[in-house]
Amino acid sequence: MVSETFRPVTPSFDVSGSYTDIVLLREGANMRLYRASKVGKYFAIKTTKDNLALQLAMLKREYELSIALDHYHLPHFYTFEPNLPMGPGIVMEYIDGRNLNEFLAENPSHDTRRRVFAQLLEVVAFIHKNGIVHNDLKPENILITKSNEDVKLLDFGLSNTDAHYLTKTMGCTRDYASPELLSQSDDIDARSDIYSLGKIMQLIFPRKYRSLSRKCLHENRDKRWDNVDQISRQWNKSRRLWKYVIIAVAVALMGLILTYKIGISHKAQQRELLDSLSIAREAMVKAQKDAAEAKQEATLAQQQLDSASVVQRRTEEEQKRIETERTAFINELKTALNNRFKLAYDSIKGIPYVDFSYQIMASYCRDLVKIKEQYLLKATDETTKALVVSTYDNCATINSNKINAMINPKSSIYSCIDSLSAEEFNFYHQLLNNHKPYRKYQP
Repeated sequence: MVSETFRPVTPSFDVSGSYTDIVLLREGANMRLYRASKVGKYFAIKTTKDNLALQLAMLKREYELSIALDHYHLPHFYTFEPNLPMGPGIVMEYIDGRNLNEFLAENPSHDTRRRVFAQLLEVVAFIHKNGIVHNDLKPENILITKSNEDVKLLDFGLSNTDAHYLTKTMGCTRDYASPELLSQSDDIDARSDIYSLGKIMQLIFPRKYRSLSRKCLHENRDKRWDNVDQISRQWNKSRRLWKYVIIAVAVALMGLILTYKIGISHKAQQRELLDSLSIAREAMVKAQKDAAEAKQEATLAQQQLDSASVVQRRTEEEQKRIETERTAFINELKTALNNRFKLAYDSIKGIPYVDFSYQIMASYCRDLVKIKEQYLLKATDETTKALVVSTYDNCATINSNKINAMINPKSSIYSCIDSLSAEEFNFYHQLLNNHKPYRKYQP
């Protein structure tokens, strides 16, 4: 495990060349990292610690790996210069930030933590698709920029690729290393980094996403996620927003009906029924809170999908075709949702009592969820799925508000008992008990 110290130093070597204001930022077992100024701009310079042949080979190998990679969440590598004031070194982008441990000490919000971890998944998936296993994923190698709080993944000095198999140097940080990496196995693949991602996930989210991290941390790598894309799909999976609403409406309806019957019940039964109504109200509050959290996660998922789409290479003609098909697909979803809304609206409009309106509202909510699930199954890509969720949320919210505005003024048959004949009240009461739709009483 590399022991690191952070301290500014006054260099003892000649700095009369083109680089000035040279400061040692970090020193490890084999390498040193400096910050230097040139033509008014800061650069990071990575050199060997002792100019040993093995250290120099590792430095050149890291440069060869990194120069071919171009990604927003990786530092940009400029050149390898053999005659720097401090010896041969890699000149790279200087990043003003703090490592993951320092970032978490600032107690960022849950949404910010989710965004940071999503960016980490994106960049690790990118290097894996380019045939690179990092081998040393840990908080010290994950930098969070101070400007936008974006991830920058550092230090490919211990990375493994097929091209460098014979010259690789196995290395790791024990607290975040996979069992196969600790055993110095010569058969390391991307699942080793997935183990480290599980450790990092536990660090960022101490009490959340435990099932996801447990699969990452399985001792048997064959039982871990096969690749980072699988983790991302599970990570971005949106919750069913209206599942809780349907349950809450059903519980609230039951509590409402039972409450209206209190007048013919024993006092002990009255207390029990009032407790049921209180539980229903608590369930409704929880459903609203869960729905708001799920909507935030869906928004984050959409942002992540938009970010991932930037790196895709599509021709203008192909992109236009995809967008046209996607627009038609979403318009079809809107039509299906609005048609079901019109059916529910027209049905409730002709009903004078709120009790029957709640029955129609519950059926309407169940059908909305079915429509959403059908279109999610038909969606061919993650962006379309995110649009399905967003369109569903917007239509469901707008249309449900319209229905609620129409339902609220209606009265219950139990509050109208004095104005109804006994036969008419019993007629409506039996319809409700048997879950039958409203029809006008005909004596």
